[in-house]
Amino acid sequence: MTEMVGWLLLCCLPALQVKMGFIAFPAAYGSNDSSSSSIRYCKSNRDKTFWPINPPAYLTLSPPGRTTFPHLFNNTVETNLRRNDSYQLHRNAFFSETDSQWVIMTGDAMEAAVVAAGTIANAATARTTSKIIANNADATNPLRSLSGFSIAHIVADNTDDTELRENFIDLVLQLAVEQPLKTPFTAAVILFINTLRPEIVEDILGRLSIATETKIREGHWRDAKLLLKLFACLQSCLGGDGIFPILEELLGRALDLQTASSEDTIGTELVKIILLTIPYIMAAHPEQWQHKAAQLMGSTEIIASEPHPLQALIDPFLLEAEAAATGSASIISLLQRQLQSEASDGWKLACLPRPWEMPLEEIEAMEKLENATKHDLPVITVPEKVIAGPQPLFPEVHFSVYADQDIPSVPPVTDIASSLIRDALVDTINILDFNRNATARFLVDVDCYFSDSTFVKRATPFDRLRDIPSGRSTWKPEDVAVDAVFSQLHQLPAAEHKLVYYHSVLTEACKQAPAAIAPSLGRAIRFLYHAQSQMDLELSNRFLDWFAHHLSNFGFTWKWTEWVNDVFLPDIHPSKAFIRGALDKEIRLSFAQRIKNTLPEEYQSLISSDTEKDVPDFKFSDETTPFSAEGRELAALLKRKVPDEEFQPVLDRIHAAATEHSLDALVTSTDVFVTAVCWVGSKSLSHVLACIERVKDRLLDIGAASEAARAQIITAVMAYWRAQPGVAISIIEKLLNYSILTPLSVIEWSLVYNHSEREGDALAEAHVFELVSNTVTKVTGREFACFSYDDNHEFHLDDSSMRYYYNPTIGADLSKGYDTFVKADESGDEHLVSLLKTIQAHEQKSGQKIDAQLVTWRGMMTKIMSTPFDDRDGFIEENNAYKKASQQQQNAQQRRGPHAPEVMQFWGALFSLSWGLPKPFRLADSFAGYKFETLATLPKPWGDTPREYIENREDEVVNNKAQYCSVVRTGIGATTICIGGEVDAIWDSKPAQPGTPINWVELKTSVDIRSDRDSATFDRKLLKFWLQSFLLGVPRIIVGFRTHAGILARVQEIQTAEIPDTIARRPNPPWNGDMCVNFAGEFLDWLRQTINDDGVWRIRRKPGSPTIEVFRIEEAGHGEILTDEFINWRIKLSLGPPPAETE
Repeated sequence: MTEMVGWLLLCCLPALQVKMGFIAFPAAYGSNDSSSSSIRYCKSNRDKTFWPINPPAYLTLSPPGRTTFPHLFNNTVETNLRRNDSYQLHRNAFFSETDSQWVIMTGDAMEAAVVAAGTIANAATARTTSKIIANNADATNPLRSLSGFSIAHIVADNTDDTELRENFIDLVLQLAVEQPLKTPFTAAVILFINTLRPEIVEDILGRLSIATETKIREGHWRDAKLLLKLFACLQSCLGGDGIFPILEELLGRALDLQTASSEDTIGTELVKIILLTIPYIMAAHPEQWQHKAAQLMGSTEIIASEPHPLQALIDPFLLEAEAAATGSASIISLLQRQLQSEASDGWKLACLPRPWEMPLEEIEAMEKLENATKHDLPVITVPEKVIAGPQPLFPEVHFSVYADQDIPSVPPVTDIASSLIRDALVDTINILDFNRNATARFLVDVDCYFSDSTFVKRATPFDRLRDIPSGRSTWKPEDVAVDAVFSQLHQLPAAEHKLVYYHSVLTEACKQAPAAIAPSLGRAIRFLYHAQSQMDLELSNRFLDWFAHHLSNFGFTWKWTEWVNDVFLPDIHPSKAFIRGALDKEIRLSFAQRIKNTLPEEYQSLISSDTEKDVPDFKFSDETTPFSAEGRELAALLKRKVPDEEFQPVLDRIHAAATEHSLDALVTSTDVFVTAVCWVGSKSLSHVLACIERVKDRLLDIGAASEAARAQIITAVMAYWRAQPGVAISIIEKLLNYSILTPLSVIEWSLVYNHSEREGDALAEAHVFELVSNTVTKVTGREFACFSYDDNHEFHLDDSSMRYYYNPTIGADLSKGYDTFVKADESGDEHLVSLLKTIQAHEQKSGQKIDAQLVTWRGMMTKIMSTPFDDRDGFIEENNAYKKASQQQQNAQQRRGPHAPEVMQFWGALFSLSWGLPKPFRLADSFAGYKFETLATLPKPWGDTPREYIENREDEVVNNKAQYCSVVRTGIGATTICIGGEVDAIWDSKPAQPGTPINWVELKTSVDIRSDRDSATFDRKLLKFWLQSFLLGVPRIIVGFRTHAGILARVQEIQTAEIPDTIARRPNPPWNGDMCVNFAGEFLDWLRQTINDDGVWRIRRKPGSPTIEVFRIEEAGHGEILTDEFINWRIKLSLGPPPAETE
């Protein structure tokens, strides 16, 4: 199949609402040149992970162990501190000569960013300006060292420095969307500048308006909210009604959306943005805007007062527990009531800082502010049809771990402060996900960013809150911070970032301020522990994971005596289940004896003596155990690595004896056999995997024989490792990878075959829930559509070209039949035509568009994901003509041999010096692959294929025009992708139920391994093999190893899921799967943010270059990538069904 290379299309039709081709959602304002951008990447050999930070033109990886601020000044800037103390953008290398030369966005982050963003003549002034704005701090309050007027004068006095002025404006915009806690203080500086140089404010408002309009158009709603928040703080310098007209337009769109569908979530998000913006407007001049605010709130009540249909699905607490004091209420309904209460109280908004207010002695400054120039708000166009954007939108509920206290240590839900502070903290947490240290510092310093009377002194003991006089705040800043993190850790349906990030933030905050944070965490733990019976099961297990992980960072210490009485509860009780699950997780993170030493006497029985054993006992060592002799005999045979047929006599004896006792013969033998496998492989996970590999075929037969046999495989594994369930889960996941077990069999075992008193009781055991959760995760990203090309390469919307795997004949000549090879014409560029036809057919059937953000071929994603480890070949050529010219140039350099050079690659010369004259041999590598596919596949299942065809496969004409293509929906990082790609064969049969995992087979060929060099070459090849199969969910790869003469020497089966682990165990791994996935996730995020306008865009990386370029090649249109048929279909789909006819 011709890959769609060289093209990237941003579909600009508003009605389509989805970007197709290799298409990304456009991004925010960014680099000065929106039509061109590039991304530089590199890898750390120390932590084997990718972590991108983006200067305007590059994607790079930050060295581990350093503080970074990836989002400041459009993207993170890396700087190299030279001896002359000047900064410059460091683009050419990842590590400098010595680590001590690196300065990466620590306390001087803004200073570095301003200077690095451009060549500034007066670097000292620029550094001073940026340092004052970004770190306007002293040791106790980061925003009160200098007056706003002092900062304003510095900027105003240097206004003639164009570059400094531009960088200052950039800095203002970046602060607004990346450090939201500082927005009121940034606004104060701008207001003071307005009294000195109003033309600077005019420029800021212009840029701010463009950025806001872009964010709204592209559906980046958090950024839009934060920019509107800055506008709101600047309301006093705006003419007319300020930003109220924009809020009214957004409300109009929200009402339209809610009218069209009650399940709409975009309108809910718009209402939330409006309600969170109003307080910042009212903080400056409440008396002036009371009427406008009241009008707006009267309209928002229509949406805010109605519970969203999806709210019950994302509520962290069970419906029957609503009466509990959980604080689980809709965010927008709370905001609506809070603002109405605030309006009736004169808009005090006591928590918000007002840094633009001057003390009484500063009368002159106050007069200047009041009489400063008023600016007309630049036009901000809100599109008629707003989109959801790259982040999934769901209704939100308020979650608090301090809601049941007799003394409020966090703002109550009746106070607007609970929403405003939480909103600012949650944005900070989720924006700064790249740097847990910086996030933790903001959380610890939260009291510096709100009014003086908002919080009590840091680290005030909870019991001391009772001594605070009535009328004064009892809110603890550390409680508010911890509460915000837990709200994200317990967000449904999924947290915005990986859960371990929130774990690490709490750990870091506890390390930075142990006296303040640790007691707050203790009270949060107690609340969540006692709320187990009311909480969603998924969230209970998230809390369990965090609790064990957190204790592992602090010596596994906890006041277990508080829960002593719960030790004696039934195992099914939520509290007892939590204790048992936590101890199991702790043991996995340490070892049994150490954990046992941290527990009171009452807990000792929860850790059995079996848990302390490195190797569990083999039950068949006991003579009294039924079938003990057979069990020991099977174990002995397994240790000797005997051929599979030697097991059968022993199993036959078990079958006979089981039948005599009216037992299921297969289930009984399965228990004995699998238990023996577990015992023989119990030394380590690699040992048990090697043992499973040797008997895999027998286990596959057992699993295919009956549901009861599959269930017994799981039972035997879980029973043998009952004291260490984490090991059992790992083994079962490997059995899933080998297709010995099916996902459904695991679910059925957990809910049906687990011999619980009631179905589902097994989920009370944390490891069973973990097993179910992991299994469900494995079955995501499955095929939802397919299409075929026939022998003439004609498109068919079916699976008619699907082929079935059949063992090829060893010794077959992979060069035979080259002269009759029917080769597909790849001179044309098919773009996405077939893929779009398939997607359109699926949407017509389902009645709704697919939710993918990117649509592309598998080959494109393979090239991108392999980028960190493959820099020899560039990707995404200029266009199809360029690709053909490049191929012809390569072929001209290789013009030798008996076959057509345009399809040949040199395999090497075979010199048989011992047997005769040198025998040079050339063969088309691609033809060998197609020949192998012909030998290893059948057009129909084996039983339906004529014997003559099977026996004469070696004489079949090789034709690569016929293809079966699978279309899957999957995700990498935060990006949802629709991928199409060819699948070579199926192992058994295609399930009737859509979305069910399919046993696809990928067929590959390679030179047989005869040396360490050959082995290293094959390891590098495995990267592409793995990526291609991983992306389409192909579980099995069959590799045909050939001699240099082209003879099929042997065939090896490789499990796709095992490849990364296999490579990782090499002494010097040539690649790392996690790095590929991490890089792809960050790259796709960057790509969706870089494409910021209409037209056709191109992605390119030149061979050997560390830079990936993205640039626009057509200002409008779709470059013939989208078909007119597909565009018309999407327009029709967006219009909805026609109105029903009336009689």
